[in-house]
Amino acid sequence: APSKIILILAMMLTTGASFAGPSNETRAHVLFQQATANSAKPAKRNLALKQIDEAIKIDPKNANFYNLKGSILADNDYVEALISLDKALQIDPKLGQAWYTKSDILMRQNNPELALQAADHAVACSPTLRSIRIKPLKQLRRYEEAMKESELFLKTFPKNDVVLSMHSDMARQLKRWTVVVKDETRLIELRKEIGSGYLIHKRLRADAYVALRQNEKAIADLEDVVRENPVNRKAHKLLLELYRKKNDKKNIAKEEAILAKLEQRQFTD
Repeated sequence: APSKIILILAMMLTTGASFAGPSNETRAHVLFQQATANSAKPAKRNLALKQIDEAIKIDPKNANFYNLKGSILADNDYVEALISLDKALQIDPKLGQAWYTKSDILMRQNNPELALQAADHAVACSPTLRSIRIKPLKQLRRYEEAMKESELFLKTFPKNDVVLSMHSDMARQLKRWTVVVKDETRLIELRKEIGSGYLIHKRLRADAYVALRQNEKAIADLEDVVRENPVNRKAHKLLLELYRKKNDKKNIAKEEAILAKLEQRQFTD
């Protein structure tokens, strides 16, 4: 009946239904979601860039769109990435993630002063982003501050081996050897959990033991290293030094023979 058709049309008009397809805002949001998903896949990065560029054309005042574009470009085009991030921050100066990515890029460009400024903005926007301050502070040799930031971060993420390694390195710079031993012991445990990469931490712990004049513990660590990696020249040299301090003639002869073979092998390879 005609009255039913009129009623249906009236309902469509009042609810905003139309045959024109999704609104520009909806299209831009869908493109943003697609670009976000594709940006996580290296093979689809170019597609993600095209999608976010289309979204920006539709809505050029959306800070999140420029932020995503900046993060996609961050790995291989620092200049364009910074341009996109700056556009995002012009629109929304409180977008902490954009400040975070900007700080990370500036560190890769070896500009720790500007990186720290960006990091401070990131933390002001969101305290959960405070780990971004660690690298620039470390690079600027502001070790005390960097260590405090690391410790705050590690309270929340105790298994983050990257930050724990930085903390250990800064303790080494400050000659806080007991802290180095503690950090390297934890790193050995974490690395053993994943089954690789722990030998370097045993050698670094051995260095700290030597500084603490705990030579027997250093020898035990270094013997573990050369047992697992017999061609580790650095560990053998440290063992030789320690055995000489003990005047352990048997092990001095053993290490000298091993090092002579390793030197010969180096020249014949």
